[in-house]
Amino acid sequence: MAGLTVYSEELVLDYVLTLSPDYVAFYTDIPDDLGAGTEVVGGSYARQAVTFARSGSVLTNTTLITFPESTAPWGSVISAAIFDSVTGGIMIASGPLDASKVVGTGETITYPVGTLQIPID
Repeated sequence: MAGLTVYSEELVLDYVLTLSPDYVAFYTDIPDDLGAGTEVVGGSYARQAVTFARSGSVLTNTTLITFPESTAPWGSVISAAIFDSVTGGIMIASGPLDASKVVGTGETITYPVGTLQIPID
């Protein structure tokens, strides 16, 4: 058997990303498919809750995402991942950001509704 059809893949992603609580994490590298990578730590960093909805072949955040103000530098944030838990947990999806961001002390990162997108392919 070759695997899931596109329809089945979309059903699974709908279930995982729209029916369960999810959290956005920032990385200073690109994590692998098993979740190994360098997640930001310290400086008041914490994963943030997010909800998604699907429109066609794209999942998009339906809530405002605001990370806390950094109390120390977070470094160069180049990718993000979606987890099923606020700490630890299982990585569901990851990918590079459209533009990397060097986060210094006193900065806040916000994603307005509709700006964090996960393509389904």
